[in-house]
Amino acid sequence: MDTERIIGTFLDSLLTQEDFTKFQQKFMAAVSGQTTIREQIKLSLNGEEFWFDSAIVPIYVDNNKPDQVIWYAKDITDLIEIHHELQKKGAMQIEKNMEQFQILNDQIRNPLTVIASLASMEEGQYTDKILEHVKKIDDLVNQLDRGWIESNKIRSYFLRHYKHGEEFWT
Repeated sequence: MDTERIIGTFLDSLLTQEDFTKFQQKFMAAVSGQTTIREQIKLSLNGEEFWFDSAIVPIYVDNNKPDQVIWYAKDITDLIEIHHELQKKGAMQIEKNMEQFQILNDQIRNPLTVIASLASMEEGQYTDKILEHVKKIDDLVNQLDRGWIESNKIRSYFLRHYKHGEEFWT
């Protein structure tokens, strides 16, 4: 990412008004000597996003109030883009797994129902053994169903927390 273009640009033109106000408040907290503040910050220039790992650090010499405040920002745009890509791939894999759970469920349950019905109608010497194994297979399919339910919960979490972006100003 070419961050050279934002050097010398006023910070208030790189942040939304709301984010700039939050930044000012945090900066003033550091100036008043309360604490070092570290966070990720998103800057925008001409529709392009830049991400920085940012720290506002008060510098003390011999008194209780800081003599200087340093704002340090390291470009982490590539890391954030990789992070978002991994989230997207994770959500896509969950979608694929959920589809496979449903297909597998149908491919097992449908023939299993037929086998159980035929075994019950025959009443042969192996009927009880067949129905016992049908029950075991059905229990396994139920476990797959529970896995599908868990995958659906994870899918919902991904959509809720990552589809619309993350909050970095907390």
